[in-house]
Amino acid sequence: MNVLAIGAHPDDIELSCGGTLAKYSRAGNAVSMAVVCNGVAGRGDRDPEEIVRVRREESTRAAAVIGASVFHLGYPDHAVPVDEEIKVAITEVIRRAKPLVVICHAPEDCYLDHERVSQLVEECVYLAPYPEIETDSPPLTDWPVLYYMDTVTGLGFEPSEFVDITDVFDAKHQMVGCHKSQLELQPTDACDNPSDMMEVAARFRGIQCGVRYAEGFRAAPKWGRVATHRFLP
Repeated sequence: MNVLAIGAHPDDIELSCGGTLAKYSRAGNAVSMAVVCNGVAGRGDRDPEEIVRVRREESTRAAAVIGASVFHLGYPDHAVPVDEEIKVAITEVIRRAKPLVVICHAPEDCYLDHERVSQLVEECVYLAPYPEIETDSPPLTDWPVLYYMDTVTGLGFEPSEFVDITDVFDAKHQMVGCHKSQLELQPTDACDNPSDMMEVAARFRGIQCGVRYAEGFRAAPKWGRVATHRFLP
């Protein structure tokens, strides 16, 4: 089975569904990750070109932890368009990955980039089988099943399904640890760094479903993109 996760920024995927992707990969599934933005806003204290390069390298290393392929679309942070060009770009990624399952941001997530990417992915999943949308790769034969991953800190998100990631939590931790530029950010009163925030969130979702660590998801309630059986690991 092919699985594709699409996130707005470098580290979004790892933080919200890295454990689930690790489980998919460990079970022999082909996993792809697509990052829409270049992460330029991730470190205001560095040269923009340097931080874009660093964050791309970090994202590539994180994907390599679980043997995933990665696509970088390179749009600037806080400037994700909603136009035909980006729709074609995301549709091409979906067609190249040939996923049975697509995972993306929930529409109610807290950042504008996350919200726009969620909207775009939902639309492009729908468009991917239609031949009138021209891309380098051929149309899919059917719609992938679409899941929304947890929001940042879980606010406003009610999971309908959980994935026990206890046995792959070390891999998730390693993926997040690849994003050293973000782990070096100044601690806040809420958390020391994204790795700390990730562990607390995974522990909370685990408590909700009776395991040590878990990730929460919600299937997109769209006709043609839901199924009668479980696709999550």
